[in-house]
Amino acid sequence: MTTTPEDLRSAKLRFLEVVESPGHELIAAARTLRLLYRSQNADEQQQLIQWVRSASDLAGFVSGSDTAYYVGVAIRKHDLHRAQLEHLQRYSSDEIAEIEAIFKDEDEYALKIWLSEWRQAATFLTEFDIPFRIID
Repeated sequence: MTTTPEDLRSAKLRFLEVVESPGHELIAAARTLRLLYRSQNADEQQQLIQWVRSASDLAGFVSGSDTAYYVGVAIRKHDLHRAQLEHLQRYSSDEIAEIEAIFKDEDEYALKIWLSEWRQAATFLTEFDIPFRIID
């Protein structure tokens, strides 16, 4: 992914617009900055982290150095429909990983649910009787 100055400027403006409002918009804005961060060289990364630090307390999330922003959850693939997975992705802070088990029907998705969104995600899982386990 090539980052243009306009991409970075746009992502920063969007982040500033939503930094005070918890929820999906902040998650999306922080994700965008995290993707941009990963595509930059070390000097650019440092500048971006300093900027994020001046605007919020999410610098650790954007850099990937702090995992305290989310709860790790594993859910068996067999127990989850596509629409349910897509719904849970709205609460997740990163790409979904896959955990392969010995038996195919025990394979799992590993999600990192934003701590601020955990209550809603847990309620969703409970309402639909979707078994899950907390992971690191």
